[in-house]
Amino acid sequence: MATYLAGVQAGEPLCIRAHGSDERIGDAAADAKDWRWTYKKLAWMLATHLTAKPGVVLIRACAEEVTNFPTQMVVHLESNWPGANHLDGVVIYGYNAPVRMSTPIPSPQQLTKNVQVQPVIVSL
Repeated sequence: MATYLAGVQAGEPLCIRAHGSDERIGDAAADAKDWRWTYKKLAWMLATHLTAKPGVVLIRACAEEVTNFPTQMVVHLESNWPGANHLDGVVIYGYNAPVRMSTPIPSPQQLTKNVQVQPVIVSL
């Protein structure tokens, strides 16, 4: 993930798509290469491995409840990495209801018109 984040270009949309529980997002497997991230871990990864300012971020993860994963991530980011200037003003979207993995990813240009996602603006 660190390698992919470092490759994001300025203004490029970023979508992080993963399976999810109400506490973590990650893959569905349970093997030696398993990965799961809490909102704290993902905030750290965006603050330290993302080097350019993305145009928009979408966290596309299923969950059983409305967990406000992106909101928790942004609050943690703002509290712990005030120097992550490349994220200042970035809008991070997340789903406001449980979503199935088979649901298509919306176009970055349509996020502002999609009632299924809620925006959170990073303010550093």
